[in-house]
Amino acid sequence: MVKRKHYSDYYKDRIEQLEREMQIVSSAAREAERHGAECLALQKGEQRRRQAAEAENECLRRLNAELTAKAALWERDGKDLHAELKKMSELSEALAAARQRIGELEKKLNIRKGTENPYGLNPQS
Repeated sequence: MVKRKHYSDYYKDRIEQLEREMQIVSSAAREAERHGAECLALQKGEQRRRQAAEAENECLRRLNAELTAKAALWERDGKDLHAELKKMSELSEALAAARQRIGELEKKLNIRKGTENPYGLNPQS
């Protein structure tokens, strides 16, 4: 035969069981609260880091746009300078050819330059 507990013993045991469960739940709640506070601190740190990264990203985008614009200007200036250099090279070649032609023509015509001594090397006395 099964011995039955007195109802007061049953309620005492039940109260003890509920108190143990309440301690377990309280402990879990404190642990969850502590974990929540840690997560909140991590989230705030990550949010500050993200804001700093976004600000740095915006600065880098502006710098990239500025440098891209400068690069386009320098590329255009480089093309202009290359064309000018080519033109000057052609003019230099034309000048050298013209001077050679003038020298040849002066020899043919035996034109004096005006810097010679009017009496030649042996002036008569």
